[in-house]
Amino acid sequence: MKPDTVSQTALGNAAGRAIESCRDPDDRLFEDPYAFGLLPRSHRTMVRLLRIPLLGPALLAMRERQIPGVMGNLWCRTRFIDDAFRGALEEGFEQFVMLGAGLDTRAYRLVNTPDVLVFEVDHPSTQAWKRKAIERLAPDRASRVRFVPVDFDHDDLGDAMAAAGFNRGTRTFFVWEGVTQYLTSEAVDATVRYVSGSAIPGSRLVFTYVDRAIIDGSADERIGAALRAELDRHEEPWRFGIDPEELDTYLEARRLELLETVGAADYRARYLEPLDRKMNLFRGEWVAIATVREEHDDRVS
Repeated sequence: MKPDTVSQTALGNAAGRAIESCRDPDDRLFEDPYAFGLLPRSHRTMVRLLRIPLLGPALLAMRERQIPGVMGNLWCRTRFIDDAFRGALEEGFEQFVMLGAGLDTRAYRLVNTPDVLVFEVDHPSTQAWKRKAIERLAPDRASRVRFVPVDFDHDDLGDAMAAAGFNRGTRTFFVWEGVTQYLTSEAVDATVRYVSGSAIPGSRLVFTYVDRAIIDGSADERIGAALRAELDRHEEPWRFGIDPEELDTYLEARRLELLETVGAADYRARYLEPLDRKMNLFRGEWVAIATVREEHDDRVS
């Protein structure tokens, strides 16, 4: 990511949420009332164009030909993580940590009580840009959020969270969406170990990851090359991936227990078929939920 700028992928994700939020309430996967307002003028213009009959579908189809399934995957993973977030709220979780928050709006659109504390952790440049926008869009809700500027590749997450008032004795729900692939393997490892080492048993981490085959180029999919080319153009290359078959072992070595991992086939069955919606879904990204295990578990390495 370029210094002193907002992440282009964060803007793209917010634009995608704004597009989905324009659909009919009976047909959309979620509603994000803040996404459009977070966008700069150029991106708002794009979203408006996509609302125009005939033109909008044509533009989306063109984008789909360039990188098939990425937009559908974004919409479905947003829905999945929203459902997991709401479930944690219903279970009584009172502390949430948004790791690499970007332009995520769950703290503003899903949390409706001052009893819930949300930390937003992100690169200082993107976070400064977002804070200005969110304080304009939702000043009453922004005051409930604690913003924690962190560069995952260089800063100590534990020190930053301690300074922000993170309560290690409270069951915590961590969200890490669309981030791991941009980090080094060392940074991913350090963050996962921070979660399992700082949160009490029963805390959870929901996160996305990409198949390592996309990163190393062994995946036999045109989309892998197309994605890498676009990310390189924005100077936000993907660097970390993991084989879905190895995820359970990876987490187990870091005192986490995998509860569920889902991908394109699951999204289609859970969300698209009930709405009779048809769209391509990127098969190279997954989302997982893990829980922090008891320290005395003899499987800990």
